[in-house]
Amino acid sequence: MIIIGAGDHAKVVISAAESGHQRVDLVLDHDPQRNATHLFEYPVQTYTEASLPTLVDGQSPSIIAIGDNESRKKIALSLRRAVWTIVVHRTAIVDRRARIEHGTVLCAASVVNPDAVVGRHVIINTAAVVEHDVVVGDYCHIAPNVTLCGNVAIGEGTMVGAGSVILPGRSVGAWCQIGAGAVITRDVPDGATAVGVPGCARAR
Repeated sequence: MIIIGAGDHAKVVISAAESGHQRVDLVLDHDPQRNATHLFEYPVQTYTEASLPTLVDGQSPSIIAIGDNESRKKIALSLRRAVWTIVVHRTAIVDRRARIEHGTVLCAASVVNPDAVVGRHVIINTAAVVEHDVVVGDYCHIAPNVTLCGNVAIGEGTMVGAGSVILPGRSVGAWCQIGAGAVITRDVPDGATAVGVPGCARAR
């Protein structure tokens, strides 16, 4: 497996991969100062925008280990022939009726329940709960200890902050920011930020 990104989030992705006996072959990063270093015991090689497709496309299964949603989307769209894998920590619980798209990472103790759909290049972080019939759009980050209650819809690229709760049946638009600890009781429009209890949305 090729890991794209050698920052702090990559440590979590590598840990999840190792727990499921997925072999890590190489870690790539855009920062030249990380070239020829190691992340844990894995060698790090730097890349440029021009060289990345040569290193990744059509090669080993790959995963983008970068927490920033826009960066993951940019990289994913630039690598049209990459073989994206799914990384699932061995302690994650994923119902057989859930659908997980490629490029997604399910971290330790996360839960994805029946008929949930988790899109491409999503992060379901530590101990996050994705309840039944939830739809999580591509490039989202569902932070640690988030609870997405039943029938919630999360739009593309949205960041749902640590410990927040989205109540049943609510919709959160694309590229939103949900603050840590927020409780979302009403729908949130595209591009909005919502914080507090109950969560109050404001345009960005």
